[in-house]
Amino acid sequence: MKKIYVLLNALFILNAVYAQDWQVLSPSPAINILRSVNFADDQVGYAVGDSGTIIKTINEGNDWVTQNSGAAYSLNSVFCTDANIVYAAGENGTILKTTDGTNWSLQNSGTTSYLTSLYFIDANTGYTVGENGTILKTTDGGTNWSIQYSNGSYYFSSVYFTDVNTGYVAGYDINGIDLIFKTTDGGTNWIGQNPGTTSYLMSLYFINADTGYAVGGNGTILKTTDGGTNWITQYSNSLYYFYSVYFTDANTGYAVDESCGTIKTTNGGIDWFEIEYFPYNLASIFFTNNNTGYIVGNYNYEKGVILKTSDAGINWTIQNKGVFDDLMYVYFSGDTGYVFGYNLYKTTDGGTNWIIQYSNSNYYFNSVYFTDVNTGYVIAYDYNGFSEILKTTDGGANWITQYTDSLNYFYSVYFTDANTGYAIAYDYNYYNSIILKTTDGGTNWITQYSDSLNYFNSVYFTDANTGYAVACDYNGLSKILKTTDGGANWITQYSDNLNYFNSVYFTDADTGYAVAYDSTDYVSIILKTTDGGTTWIIQHTDTLSYFTFVYFTDANTGYVIGSYGTILKTTDGGTNWITQNSHIYYDLTSVYFTDDNTGYAVGANGTILKYTDTAGLDDNSMAETNIIIYPNPSSGQFTVKSKSNINSVEIYNMLGERIYTVSNFKQQTSNKINLSNYPNGIYFVKIYDGEKTHTEKIVIQ
Repeated sequence: MKKIYVLLNALFILNAVYAQDWQVLSPSPAINILRSVNFADDQVGYAVGDSGTIIKTINEGNDWVTQNSGAAYSLNSVFCTDANIVYAAGENGTILKTTDGTNWSLQNSGTTSYLTSLYFIDANTGYTVGENGTILKTTDGGTNWSIQYSNGSYYFSSVYFTDVNTGYVAGYDINGIDLIFKTTDGGTNWIGQNPGTTSYLMSLYFINADTGYAVGGNGTILKTTDGGTNWITQYSNSLYYFYSVYFTDANTGYAVDESCGTIKTTNGGIDWFEIEYFPYNLASIFFTNNNTGYIVGNYNYEKGVILKTSDAGINWTIQNKGVFDDLMYVYFSGDTGYVFGYNLYKTTDGGTNWIIQYSNSNYYFNSVYFTDVNTGYVIAYDYNGFSEILKTTDGGANWITQYTDSLNYFYSVYFTDANTGYAIAYDYNYYNSIILKTTDGGTNWITQYSDSLNYFNSVYFTDANTGYAVACDYNGLSKILKTTDGGANWITQYSDNLNYFNSVYFTDADTGYAVAYDSTDYVSIILKTTDGGTTWIIQHTDTLSYFTFVYFTDANTGYVIGSYGTILKTTDGGTNWITQNSHIYYDLTSVYFTDDNTGYAVGANGTILKYTDTAGLDDNSMAETNIIIYPNPSSGQFTVKSKSNINSVEIYNMLGERIYTVSNFKQQTSNKINLSNYPNGIYFVKIYDGEKTHTEKIVIQ
């Protein structure tokens, strides 16, 4: 499974631009784990993190915009020399630079070491450090980097300079012994200082030429007042890892730890006291003045968080906007919509703003179905083993418990009309799946069907009597079942011992689709029937995704969603499926369309996406441009030919790394490319014609 996720993540990092019609409504910004934050002034700041994440604010952190770094590797450090000239460094020797605050270019670091920290004395002179005791220096704005020091037994985690000649690096060796090195000649020579600790030092900060601090594991805080000759241990009252330290003046400083804590001193480190505890893992802290500061980190090691204080750390507010729950289902009627996770959220403006409409700390919501804009049902379970079916008749303002069950775990609900509905559940005590039915709008629920062999995942009805369910049994056999008597009896129509079925959808009485995943061969499939489920034909296979949900807006147009932001679209009844760009890589769980042009998808980490059919690049634009790559597959040499002029061509590998670029074609419509020196595999060719960007796949073998 892991190799699939790596490939899919890379695929979306490419920003392949098949159909850029999905907008990220939540979270905002849509960010991965954050590892470093740095500001150029009070207004302009940057933060970086996993999978090449770079975000920028120009209004004191009130809004953050995701930038395209062009990098697939994690970024660990960011440093601003001014509002426009900024550097970032990270995994695999990655160093990026922007000179306009928007566009980032990859610099040649000359190393593949994991880089952890950056520090620039001015726009041209800077240092970066990392694993293998690596210290690199540039004097020409990053065009060239020279190695100043290396030691395979050392790991440097932080670098800081007090003037053009004097600087420090901190880290540890393979035995966990802390290291601090100092240079007084601009990095030509580095002299070891012995802090005498074994804490895995993580961060350095100096307030002047003599006074500095180093922090690390086991709550370690060290202070020097003689330029590093001696380091004295300060008491932090913590046993956790401090990842970052920052001082706003000679007496006032802050440190953040991995275990959600922030501590502060107001007397030069003699005393440290906790000022805030967050439900987040904290990685980096930066202040723009004595009162205004920022912390970045992550929530549950999955998504980035940004915190801000305007009163010297007394109060902190989260800067991320949107929903933060793992979301399971979405429903819309016009601009009014609902999403469900640990809370029930509602919007009345098409997803721009969301409010928590119902919250119960004991509940987790699994499924929702609305029969009209006001009347809906949700399935919930609590942590005491109880499942419930709740109903609203006032658009979610109030929810009334209709059914409670301490034996069965409910996970799906479906209604065929205002009164008739079905709920599917699983009894973990007796290992039975059950289907309940109501014919009076949920007032009463009757167990209609019990099955000791199959575990039901999803149900869909084409009318009051005819329905379909996907299930699996305890021998690993997955099934598609059908009822023609309102759920009283279910007949197996299709069985498969390779695939695990997740979702089923019908566009009419005869035509339906199901999605499944083969966990043995790591292949997802889409099946289709045109005879009411008697025969199912595999339409599409995908080795990059885990499909979770299928939805159709009409007989021909449908969507499949899945892991790592996967969205596929068909406009010909499933004959062809085109990948759409979701702009995120979180797993998606549910999709719903209000009409042919407007839809929503939700998923992990509060992900809410909105689809609008814009006048931009559509799914057929690639065909209309007559872009041809031949031969394909190729031995490495191939031609890109277009009906229109080609302005530029970029080629990316499966890790999302740009390996080839050429521009200034001077009105040419074709270009010969040679990738013979690159490994065999799949590559993505990104062609820009002056108006639109198109992406094609090339196979080198």
